[in-house]
Amino acid sequence: MVGYLQPHQSTKQECEWLQAASEVSAIAFYMAQLETVTKVNFDRESAFNLTKGSPFESSQLFKKWYDMTHQQLEQQRQLNQIKDEIITAISDRARNPLSSMKMAMEMLSTERSRSLPPESQAKYWDILKQEWQRLNDLIDNIVTLKRLETHEVSSNPEPIALQPLVDELAKSFQQQWQSDKRKQLAIAIQVEANSPLMIRSDLQHLRSILNELLTNAGNYSKPGTTVTISVTQQKEQVAIAVTNLGLAISKQEQTYIFESFRRGESAIEQSIPGVGLGLSLVKKLVELLNGRIGVVSTSTEDPKTYINSFTLTLPI
Repeated sequence: MVGYLQPHQSTKQECEWLQAASEVSAIAFYMAQLETVTKVNFDRESAFNLTKGSPFESSQLFKKWYDMTHQQLEQQRQLNQIKDEIITAISDRARNPLSSMKMAMEMLSTERSRSLPPESQAKYWDILKQEWQRLNDLIDNIVTLKRLETHEVSSNPEPIALQPLVDELAKSFQQQWQSDKRKQLAIAIQVEANSPLMIRSDLQHLRSILNELLTNAGNYSKPGTTVTISVTQQKEQVAIAVTNLGLAISKQEQTYIFESFRRGESAIEQSIPGVGLGLSLVKKLVELLNGRIGVVSTSTEDPKTYINSFTLTLPI
C-alpha cells in the first residue's frame, strides 16, 4: 500500500486503509507491552508521546482502546498487589502463633513436662492460650468482615452510659500496656462537662470499635507516651476520639487506611503485627451505627513524632 516508486496521490479508500492499519498496528504494539504495563506505571501521557507524528496520533479508536485497556490493567495490577499482600500478611500472622504453639506443645510433651517446674508449665500453657486466641481473633475478624459486607450483621440499640464504658476499657488497656516493659504506655480520659453521658446505640459494636482503636493506638504509639480518649458533644452527636503519639500517617495512607488488608508503610517498616483488618472492621461497624470515622495526623516540634487522632462520631 505504501510502496509506490513514483509520487502518488492516495485515494480516499487508501487513506482509510492506512488509517485502519495504523490503528491495528498501534493496538498490536501495546498488546505486546501488556506484561510491562502491569508492572510499571505506564501512564497515558507517555503512551501518546510515543504516537506523536504518526498517523494514529489523533485516532479516537486508539484513544478509547488505550483508556479502557490501561484502566483494566491498572485495576488488575492493584488487585494482584493486594492479593499478594493478603496472602503474605495472613501467612505471617498465622505462622508466628503456630510456631509458638508448637514450641509450647513440645515443652509440655509427656517426657519433657516431668522435668519442668510448675511455674514453667504454667508459662507454656499461657503461651498456648494466648496464641490460640490470636489465631481465633484473626479468623473471627475475617468472618465478621465478610458478614458485614453481606449485611448479615444487625444493630441492637440500647441506652449506653459512656463514662463506665470508657473507664472499663481504659483500666483494661492500662494494665496491658504497663505490663509491656517495651512500651510502658499510659492512658488518659477527657470528658467535657456538657458532653452526653448517655447515648442510644449498640453496646457490643461500640465496645468492639473502641477496643480496636485503642489496640491500634497502642501498637503505633511511641514508648513512654500517653494515649488519650476524649468525649465531646457536637450538636446532636457525640464525638469520641482516640489520640496517640507516633509516626506520621501520610495523606496517601489516609485515603486507604480503612480499606481491608491495606496497611501503612510504618506498620510494615516496624514489623507491627496485623493483616490490615482492624480499621476496616471499625469503619464498617461505625457505618452500621449511622456514624462516621476519620483520622487526622498533626506534626509536632519533633519531626519524627505526630499526633494521630481517630475520631468516631455517633448520633446521640
